[in-house]
Amino acid sequence: MGQCATEVQGGNDLGTLSFRPMQVFLQCLFLFLATLFLVWGFPLGGEAQILGGPASQLERAKEFSGRVSPYVAVGLRMGEKALKRLGSDKYTGMTIQVECIPRAPYCMLIDGLQLSTGCTFGNRTIEFIPSSRIRVICTNTNTREKVSYVPADGLRTMIEEWSKTWKSEETVALLIYAVPSESLLFREVKAPEGAANVK
Repeated sequence: MGQCATEVQGGNDLGTLSFRPMQVFLQCLFLFLATLFLVWGFPLGGEAQILGGPASQLERAKEFSGRVSPYVAVGLRMGEKALKRLGSDKYTGMTIQVECIPRAPYCMLIDGLQLSTGCTFGNRTIEFIPSSRIRVICTNTNTREKVSYVPADGLRTMIEEWSKTWKSEETVALLIYAVPSESLLFREVKAPEGAANVK
């Protein structure tokens, strides 16, 4: 995330005042969203709800993984986007290749991908490749069309800052799952040839 700093100099021993308007704006925005979601059970990401109704995706993620981390939420959003982008059917219409740092919290992205797409290791529709970077390549099994995603610039920093502010990985995961635009979380890049042919 870019930083915009403004400095005010004065002769009254106040020193230098600097602030980041975008960071302040985002924190206020997500404080407002968190209030809606946590107090009124505002719907998240389509069918998901925090209060009332069927179990939310995040509640399912907690049952599946034992915890809800920010990277699980990123995986959920990534998988949902890929299904729509490729016009794939959940469970049977996609294969996924995940290049990822082989330790938590980063590899928990895979749990989110499994939940949102129905691709699993048991069905041999998802493949994990240990890597120093994160890249997800999804393939429509019928059309062979591919889409590839990498984290947005500054995602790791954003998660770290929000974690310090909110002091709860579940709250940060909730905010990530509710972010209006995926561009804050990940971006599409050109998929390499021959990737994600898992089976």
